[in-house]
Amino acid sequence: MAANIRMKRPSGWSPASPGRSRRFRKTLNQSYRITILNSPAINAFALPGGYLYVTRGLLALANDASEVAAVLSHEMAHVTANHGIERQQREEAEVIASRVVSEVLSSDLAGKQALARGKLRLAAFSRNQELQADVIGVRMLGEAGYDPYAAARFLDSDGGL
Repeated sequence: MAANIRMKRPSGWSPASPGRSRRFRKTLNQSYRITILNSPAINAFALPGGYLYVTRGLLALANDASEVAAVLSHEMAHVTANHGIERQQREEAEVIASRVVSEVLSSDLAGKQALARGKLRLAAFSRNQELQADVIGVRMLGEAGYDPYAAARFLDSDGGL
């Protein structure tokens, strides 16, 4: 099952950098294709280009339309902020750095520490993306007329996804 929708720009959005604002403007008329996956797993994710996926397991946990909208707006925010593309670029850079470190400092403690720092940088980057998607998603949710507290309610109901 899939649906196509168009997104309006959240009115209070102020991007952190000029580069981000240019990327954001390009997504103002972003189309989204939402696919419901026939899986009992509790998951939702977004891919670049506006492809959103949500499982029937996650939908079963939602108590109302606002909670479903909260999940979808969070995933839409990842697309809007180009998180998938940014993550891919960061991962590619980290792979190159890891190869260099492995070749130069293969058995050295400093090499192992450098590799661990790279993994920590990616984890911190992912957490920041999730927080940014939460902020954008909640704003979009409220502007679309849904209960902006639905995101918190949904997270409470399922044990904190």
